[in-house]
Amino acid sequence: KASDTPIYFHSGKSLSMKRPRTRTGQTPLLADPIHPASIPSRAFQGARDARSFEEQDQVLTFTTDSLLEPIEITGQVRAHLYVTSSAADSDFIVRVSDVYPDGRSILIVGYVLRARYRKGFHKEVFMKSGKVHQLKFHVGWMSQIFNKGHRIRVTVACTGAPFYEPNPNTGKTLTIDFPVDSIIARNTIEHNRRHASHIIAPIRSQSEQ
Repeated sequence: KASDTPIYFHSGKSLSMKRPRTRTGQTPLLADPIHPASIPSRAFQGARDARSFEEQDQVLTFTTDSLLEPIEITGQVRAHLYVTSSAADSDFIVRVSDVYPDGRSILIVGYVLRARYRKGFHKEVFMKSGKVHQLKFHVGWMSQIFNKGHRIRVTVACTGAPFYEPNPNTGKTLTIDFPVDSIIARNTIEHNRRHASHIIAPIRSQSEQ
């Protein structure tokens, strides 16, 4: 049986099971729909080296230290993000990968949430500038053993085209043709004592294995 365990984001783009203790931790994240980060695929890439995406300017990575022993994650992974935005709407992409000792970052799962639908697809709730908003969403199902010496990485971005169609960020009605009045959203990912962004990972204990 796997137990749900929070894995927290920290300043310095590190990832840990310890909750942040600082009061003021956050990392900026730009969402530019005209010049989006690139995921050059129309289908989920899966089990490929994700560094070409992770190294782009509009992409954040949070990574654990090298593991001292294997860790098994089996079940549904969920994201709990605390964010602010200058825009009424923006997308938030979360991906999980297995980082090998040679640096390869092998993608396992990933998903996206459009912030206006954070309360469900039955209604639209727009963000307010300067306010911290909580986003909870499914990232994917997985069963993976992260071996000793490997690292767990969580990638956060707001664009990844053409796989994810960019969000105009205006909050206006979405149309088939991309609007000419799209705007850049200046977002932040909060990772502090009060607003501790994290993923929930079903970790299987070593004693059960």
